[in-house]
Amino acid sequence: MSNEPIDILVLDDEESIRWVMEQTLQGADRRLHFAASAEEAGELLAERPIDFALVDINLPGDDGLTFLAGQK
Repeated sequence: MSNEPIDILVLDDEESIRWVMEQTLQGADRRLHFAASAEEAGELLAERPIDFALVDINLPGDDGLTFLAGQK
């Protein structure tokens, strides 16, 4: 088992939801990354690997399901 922190992406267009998720998930064994749109999340994924993602389905622009379908 690795001691490396896991990278978690929270993709939600509502700032209050991102804040709640940050308060809930923060910890020494996690690195949290936040995006307010599918486009922003795509840019983040191009820069670093993500181990786990929490994705809102209803987003402006590309919805969460379209975003997930485009990630391989």
